[in-house]
Formats: sequence, structure tokens, C-alpha cells
Amino acid sequence: MARNYAALLYDYLEEWKELKEAEVGRLCIALMEYSRDGKPIKLSGNERFYAARVMMQEDRFKESYELIVEQRRKAGKASADKRMSTDVNESQRGATEVNETNNKEIETEIETKINIPVPIGTGRTRFAPPSVEEVAEYCRERGNAVDPAQFVDFYASKGWKVGREPMKDWKAAVRTWEQRDKKPAGKPGYRAQPHNGTLGEYERAAVERLMQDG
Repeated sequence: MARNYAALLYDYLEEWKELKEAEVGRLCIALMEYSRDGKPIKLSGNERFYAARVMMQEDRFKESYELIVEQRRKAGKASADKRMSTDVNESQRGATEVNETNNKEIETEIETKINIPVPIGTGRTRFAPPSVEEVAEYCRERGNAVDPAQFVDFYASKGWKVGREPMKDWKAAVRTWEQRDKKPAGKPGYRAQPHNGTLGEYERAAVERLMQDG
């Protein structure tokens, strides 16, 4: 930014006191023109004896001013670069935090969906079909002769329903099969003779009552 003024020292008041007002006026005008255009001062009166001093001092002021302007320009650029770098870092940090938060929410949602058993039917409690191993373990605990694989295959083919109602308690169904089997139990966890998978009318009604009570 160019300077739009010329510097007049207080010292000039003492130095120019012997000059007439017209001479001081011409010297001041010549000083301003030199500061603006850089052309040497040409004077013919007594003020000409002060021209060299005035031009030298003006050159020093102008050089000092330009140095200050350059330093401020560099400082301003460095400050702007620092702010820009800070803004970019904050933006990247914010994006990273958002991504991490979204990833955690997605992971939590996935874990929740994985751990929730799939409900069968629309009852008040959730029902998860048992595996063959779970049925076998329960049969071993009770020491009955129910065939776990046959039990699971039978109800899986029916959509885990008892009659038309969704099953609520598979252990109750195991106990029903256990009561239905009148023959002595063989090796724990297995039926002495395979069941043909068909329920009689009385047995079906009993199973449905047990499921509804559960």
C-alpha cells in the first residue's frame, strides 16, 4: 500500500525559523511532490539550502514505511495460513469423530440384531426354536427316551406351531412326548423306538392346552 503523505519533523520548526513563510511554503510543497513523484526538489530561494536534508529524511521515512508494510503483509499471510490449517484440521477431526460415532452406532445395531432371538408368532414372549443339542441336553436331564432330532424335525416342518398356534414352550412339548411314550426309557436322550411323528386327537388337544397355558 503506497503512502499518501510526506513526513514533516518537529525539528524543521527550529531549522526553518530563519526562512520566510513563502520560503517555508515552497519547501513544504516541494517536499510533498518529491514524496509523491520521487523527483528531486528544485528551488531557487533560501529554502534550497534545506532541500537535500528534507529529501534524505523523506527517503528514510519511505524506506521504513515500506519495511513495516512488508512485515505486516508477511505476518498477515502467516496468520491466514495458520487459521486455514487449523480450520482444515478441525474439519478433518470433526469428520473423523462423526465417522467413528456412526461406525459405533452401526456396530451396536448389528450386535443387537445378532443377539436378539427371532420371534415365532405374535405372542407376548419371544420364542427361539431349540437346536437338536438343546433338546438332547434337556432329554438327558429328564432321563426320557425322546429322540431329539425327530422332535426338532417334526416341529420345524410345522413352523414350530402346535395346531394353529405358535409354540411358546418347547420344553413343555418335550414333556408331552415323554408322557405319551408308555414304553420303558432306553439310553437317556434317545427314544427306545422312533416316533412316527403323528399325534392322536387326545394327544394333540393335550399339547395345545399345554402350549396355551405356557
